[in-house]
Formats: sequence, C-alpha cells, structure tokens
Amino acid sequence: MPEVEIPEGMDPEDFKKAVADFAKKQAQSAGDFNVVIKDIKRDNGALRVSHDCYKGREYCSLRVWYTDKDSGELKPGKGVSFHYEEIDDIVEGLQALKEHMEEVQ
Repeated sequence: MPEVEIPEGMDPEDFKKAVADFAKKQAQSAGDFNVVIKDIKRDNGALRVSHDCYKGREYCSLRVWYTDKDSGELKPGKGVSFHYEEIDDIVEGLQALKEHMEEVQ
C-alpha cells in the first residue's frame, strides 16, 4: 500500500477521519438509488411517491412524471423532495386538506 503524507500542521487523527469521511461519501455516491413506492396513474403519466438516494443523501419524493411523446418513456417533471422526519407532518397536512375539501364540496 502506498504511503500517504499527512499535510503539514494537520493532526494525524483528524487526517485519518477526513480520509474515512471522504471514502464513505464516495461509497454512498456509488449507491444512489430510486425506489418507487406508488405510482398514481394520470392522463399523461403518473404522480410518483418514491424513496431516493442521491450523492449519499436520502430523500422522500412526490413528483409528477410525464410520458415523453417521442420515446413513450416516463420522465420526471416538477415535484418536491423532503426528509423522512417530515412525513408525519405532511400526512397530517394532507388529511387536513382532505377534510377541508369534503366540507366545501
């Protein structure tokens, strides 16, 4: 294994941690994924609920996907990504919206 020089003035333990953090981020980037939880069919595509990982960061997504006219493939459109910790608040907000809509209908 090649020998690596620690930058001048840097604590060896800090250097070791920095290298480990860098390696972890590189490994996470290689592990990007998209797991479709539910597709809600629409006229020209779908409303997709998914669990995504991009550059090592995990997100929940709610995004409109449209059918490309040329290829016929679903492609991502506008949407929102949020953290797992926000799901309960979002579900609560959607439930309140549903109750409101039922009252005004």
